[in-house]
Amino acid sequence: MEFERVTRLSVPEEIIENVKEKIVSGELQPGDQLPSETKLAEMFGVGRGTIREAMKVMFYLGLIDRNNSRNTFVTETAREKAIMRSFLDRFEGYRDAMEMIEVRKIMEPEASALAAERQEDHIIEKLEKEYQTMRDNKDDLDIFIEADGRFHQHIFSGTGNRLIIELMQSIHLALKQEQSSVLHGSMTIKPKSLSFHKELLDGIKDGDSKRARKIMLEHILDIEKEMYSMYKAQS
Repeated sequence: MEFERVTRLSVPEEIIENVKEKIVSGELQPGDQLPSETKLAEMFGVGRGTIREAMKVMFYLGLIDRNNSRNTFVTETAREKAIMRSFLDRFEGYRDAMEMIEVRKIMEPEASALAAERQEDHIIEKLEKEYQTMRDNKDDLDIFIEADGRFHQHIFSGTGNRLIIELMQSIHLALKQEQSSVLHGSMTIKPKSLSFHKELLDGIKDGDSKRARKIMLEHILDIEKEMYSMYKAQS
């Protein structure tokens, strides 16, 4: 097995991408042991510090792990995680907000319905906490927006579906700036948002999937309407 030497010595991302490619292609299989840090540094043509930094990220992503002998090996789920990470990375520079809103209209009502069906107590507790934070800080937009984002993330977690969780979190992160602009520019969206979140919370608490689905769709349609108005005013 050979690794390509990298030219940007201070950036470990190239090393991570190189390893991910070999995992996705099957050249690196679950359970395969990686060379030592010293050997990897030699193979990539970089310092050991750069290798260690890249390894930390790959541990965090779940691509690699260590056994009791401190050997580093490819995890059983590395390939699916590498594929998912590559897919999600595409959202980093993606800025077509209206297309992402369309994805939200498709995904989030169903995610809300699924969270209501599963009706997990620990998820409901987190939703209640974030709703209370939003209500208590409706005049502090920064806190309000952060709590709003966490509220939606807890709904995704309530589905128990890893693909939904990672995909929707990435879309919300990419949309954060646009949604912040909407909240800052609209006089009516905050009280409407609080009302939608309260109804969503109640629907999920009651296990009412139809209600949760309906309210989430109405909420996103309202955001879409506000964003259209904002873009029209800017044009």
